[in-house]
Amino acid sequence: MQIVTDLNRRFENLGPLTNSFRVLTKFDKMNEKEIDEALSTLAKTYDMDENDLEIQFINWRVIYQDESLRSGVDALEHLATVRTDYNLLYRLYSILVALPYATAECERGFSLMNDIKSDVRNRIGNSLIDLMLIAMYGDEHEFDYDILGEYVAENIWHYKKA
Repeated sequence: MQIVTDLNRRFENLGPLTNSFRVLTKFDKMNEKEIDEALSTLAKTYDMDENDLEIQFINWRVIYQDESLRSGVDALEHLATVRTDYNLLYRLYSILVALPYATAECERGFSLMNDIKSDVRNRIGNSLIDLMLIAMYGDEHEFDYDILGEYVAENIWHYKKA
């Protein structure tokens, strides 16, 4: 339980910060007060001048809509061409595209692992777990087949190179 408490304390301020990134792609669904608060949070967090960021954002918002940009990646690609004029926004979009949108992929991996490695089979080595994942879920997962082959040869077939 201590681990959960430590993690919650460590990341307690991330909610408002991650929500502030909405202003970069969803500003059309926000009112002016929400936009100002989001820009202020981002400016303070990343040590930017709030006024400069607001000016860049006001000008950028028009470009974003005129160019029909649909995502942070699209915006970042476009900003790369006008980087000097929108350096603060370029930096924020660079951060935005690196943030994970969800933890589903990670959770899916743990779920697959739990299907194989249980309390009953808690002494299984990593290579054997990889083999079991291949057997259960096919080759949709990427594995180092050379290492798996060596493991099977040495530990399962008891084959040693002379």
